Formats: sequence, structure tokens, C-alpha cells
Amino acid sequence: MERTGRAISNRAKKGGWKPPDPFDSSIVAQNSLDLCYHYFGNSKCLKRTGVFSSIKPTNEPDGSQQDLLILKCLCSSRFTVLGILRQIKVLKEDNKTGRPHFHKGIDFIIKTTFQSIKNYICIRLINYNQMKKKILTLFLVLMGTACLLMSQEPKLSKEEIKDGWILLFDGKTTNGWTTPGGKPVPAGWEVKDGCISTIKGGKGGDIVTVAEYKDFELSVDYNIEPGCNSGIKYFYTNYKSGGNLGMEYQVLDDQLAEDNKKDNHLCGSFYDVLAPNTSVKKVNSPGKWNTVRIVAKGKNVEHWLNGIKILEFVRGSNSFTEAVATSKFNKTDPAFGTVDKGKILLQEHGGVASFRNIKIKLL
Repeated sequence: MERTGRAISNRAKKGGWKPPDPFDSSIVAQNSLDLCYHYFGNSKCLKRTGVFSSIKPTNEPDGSQQDLLILKCLCSSRFTVLGILRQIKVLKEDNKTGRPHFHKGIDFIIKTTFQSIKNYICIRLINYNQMKKKILTLFLVLMGTACLLMSQEPKLSKEEIKDGWILLFDGKTTNGWTTPGGKPVPAGWEVKDGCISTIKGGKGGDIVTVAEYKDFELSVDYNIEPGCNSGIKYFYTNYKSGGNLGMEYQVLDDQLAEDNKKDNHLCGSFYDVLAPNTSVKKVNSPGKWNTVRIVAKGKNVEHWLNGIKILEFVRGSNSFTEAVATSKFNKTDPAFGTVDKGKILLQEHGGVASFRNIKIKLL
């Protein structure tokens, strides 16, 4: 131990180094790392531990890095607090002129060393708390994302299930839907974020439910791009004369769509047959969601939009028959709109239209 102390002292003298005043502001600012480096930086036992292998004293060292290194020094099996005191004692005995400094240095290193341990523990605790906050934030983000994704998928409430509602679209697949010809839903449609949407220019064509429905209440949310023309058809079936037809709840941008010249072509109308009540109709602009509700019970039919009934009629009535007679569907057999049952159809008309929360209740 004495050899090591003399060797360090001699090397310090040859290098022109003088023991610093521990109470000098610059030394205090540098904390205990520089002192330990100057006192023990060339010690063979420390070289073997590698503590100071890549760290040199600086004018403005990083405090947390110092604390970490001091703690490493104290935890080293070859370098303990007792070792520090012994090293200082040897240097004090070998260098009489440095005695005042080393008397102060003993207390200073002891105080700053244990302060360093305290600081390091505090830093670790702060980092731990910060880590907890980060983990909590990440957890909340992940939970929020999961909840958002879950909220995007259609889901029936307990009351709806009890009332007999059935989902026609699961929000993830095209199960239960085909083309009018019975083929799988084509690539012109996409399922994303709980919605089923047409792809602009995709030429996906119309899609229909596999099942047919008679008396029902249908609810569908839709969102269209500006100028879009689309529709939701019900009682869609094959007529002996006229081909595959259905009664259409018109979905339209009343302001920008080309087919907005006739009242019975506007949004919410029974397309080309009966116009909606525009005085009570409230439709959200393109880019926002609207909720369609169609109620068909026996011969009675109701069109609802965003919770407001905008059209009501009786199939086969005089007013109904007269309206059909002036429409483009006046030559069908049987008379248009008088069939007992049919499929639900989502129309592709060139624009981008999205549908979600498609559900039906049998009446």
C-alpha cells in the first residue's frame, strides 16, 4: 500500500500536479470524480477495474455520470471506502506540504462520496419514476388505441340484442355479402376501420346480403365524399319483367351531385318515386356520418334520417301507384315495390361511399 501511495505521489509531482483545495468552487462544482481521478487515477487496482479507463476529468462533468462512477468505485471489490482512506493517509504521510489539503480532503471525499451515493440513488429513483410515467403513458396510449379500434368495430348493446337486432356487417370481413350474381365481394370494395367502403374508380359494383328480409327495421350509418351518389336498396329481388330491382333509399350530396335536379332524387327519397320532406330533413355534409333508418312493416314504409322521419308511404296505395306510374319503374311485373321480401343492397355509383353499423331487426 505504501509503494502504491509513493508511486502515485511521485507521478503527481513529476506531472506538476498539486493537491487542489477541496473548498475551491471549481473543485466543488466538479464533485468528487476529479478528486478520485487525481488521487487514484493511476492506481493499478483501479486500472484493473477499468473504472477510469475512458473517463477523464473535465471542467464541467456530467453530475449523474460522476455519481455513477463513484458508486462503481465504492462497489468495486478492490476499491472500498477503507481503501480511499488508506490511500489518502499514505499520501498525507509522504507529502508533508500537502497535509492541510489532505486533512480537508479526507472529510471532503467522505462527504462528497456519500453525497454522490445519495445523488445517484435519487437519480435512479427519479429515472424510475420517469420510467413509470413513460410506461403508464405507453399503457394509456395502447389502451386508448385498443379502445378506439374496439369502438370502430360494430357492436350491439345488451338492449339491442334483447330487442332482436342482428349485425349484417361485422366490421372486419365481407361475410354475409356477395355480388348480385352471388360471387364474393370484389376488390372494388374495402373493409377498414369498421367500415365497408367503395374504392374510387374501383368499379366494385353493388353488393347484397345473402339473406332476404320481409318485415324489418334497418339501420345504417353512411359517409360520402363531396358530389357522391349512392344508395341503400331494400326488397331487392328479381322481377319477371324488369330484371333485378330494389326500392332505393337515395344517398346523395344534395348540393354538388349531378343528380340533384328532382325532389324525388334527393337524399332520403324513395328514388325516382317519392320525395322526402325537406322542411324537416337534417343531413350532415359530406365527410360526416349520417344515420339511415328504414322501417318496413307489411305495406307501410318509413324513411328516417338522423333520427327524423322524412318520408312515409303505403305500398300499393293510390298515391304510391300513381307515383310509380310516373317513374322509370312503371313497366315491371309484378308492380314495382309490391314484392313481399328481398335482399338489402349497398350501391356503388362511382364515388366513395362508406357504410358502418349495418344492423337489422325483424318485425
